[in-house]
Amino acid sequence: MFNQTYNDSIKLINNITERNDNMSYPDFYKLKLLEKDGKRIHTIPEGRKVPFEAIGTIDPEDVQKVLDFSLDMAYGEGHHRDHRQGGEHKRTPNEIFISDIQGKLAEYAVYYCLKDYGLEMNEPNLDVYGENVWDSVDIDCNGKHISIKSTKDFGQLLLLEKKDWDESGRYIPNIKIPNKVAEYDYHILVRISPSCEDLLRARKLFYGTEIPEDVIEMLKKQKWTYSMPRFITREELITLIEKNFVLKAGEYFNRTKMDATNYYVKAYDMHKLFEIKDKL
Repeated sequence: MFNQTYNDSIKLINNITERNDNMSYPDFYKLKLLEKDGKRIHTIPEGRKVPFEAIGTIDPEDVQKVLDFSLDMAYGEGHHRDHRQGGEHKRTPNEIFISDIQGKLAEYAVYYCLKDYGLEMNEPNLDVYGENVWDSVDIDCNGKHISIKSTKDFGQLLLLEKKDWDESGRYIPNIKIPNKVAEYDYHILVRISPSCEDLLRARKLFYGTEIPEDVIEMLKKQKWTYSMPRFITREELITLIEKNFVLKAGEYFNRTKMDATNYYVKAYDMHKLFEIKDKL
């Protein structure tokens, strides 16, 4: 039994090494599972959490751009689906607004980091799209396609909705659309502080349909920091899919009940962003 497990591990590592020339391979470990009172509760084992350490702050001019974009997407000309793929919860305009802020702040964080590495790329896209139109990629850099996900400062997981991805690690909504990218070379996780969600929950605005002007001013003046982004490659996503790294809808991650089924990887098991420099 031991020899079989060992041989499988070596085979997996050799396979990844072939597909990721010169890219060190991280060890992926599944979450700890506890079944209690009929609930399946997943947690991160001790010693495998990444503390939040701010490495930069979003420029106030870019914060203003993000706020203008998010307001237009949530309450203006823009359009987002109001539920997760495979999920049941329908998002309010305020929830969409929060998600857009967090997402675009994360894109700017990655943009800053890659610029600091001497890489050239366009700023995050702030075009406002209507129904059935969306960004193809978050950032393109030297021909590499990058997908960016954000989470709170205490967040520990990169989550990708299972129904959005096929077994080859392709983004299903883009596969049959001309000129759309379905294969992302890298998936990056960024943690943002403070949590926009927590700020609005404190004002009892999380589930609302409008944002008071004084709250917009508060968000504009807020100091938004980010930690060192982490990433996985497309090949590593395929491995996670093959190995069934899945949090199912209805299960719990700590105290949070999952609305949709997601593939996951722990931040602890991901590459630090500076490892991406030679690849771009």
